[in-house]
Amino acid sequence: MASETLICVTSYTDTSILAHTPKGTENSTGLQCYRLDNETGVLRPAGALDVGPNPAFVLQHPADPSTIYASTERIDADGEVYAI
Repeated sequence: MASETLICVTSYTDTSILAHTPKGTENSTGLQCYRLDNETGVLRPAGALDVGPNPAFVLQHPADPSTIYASTERIDADGEVYAI
């Protein structure tokens, strides 16, 4: 078992182009990553990335754990999928 786990969190960056109005405030960066120490439970920031407006979903590649995918959510244009 790995001693650390990478945790990625998405957040809305532009609520004006969503079909719904979520509660809370917009974030300036859509994807935040953290490293969880599996032994101590300590969570540390690992970085952030702007992956377009309103990344809504993030998923790790099933065969390549170094690659993650993020998809955007919007109504003014087609959403996009990013490989990171």
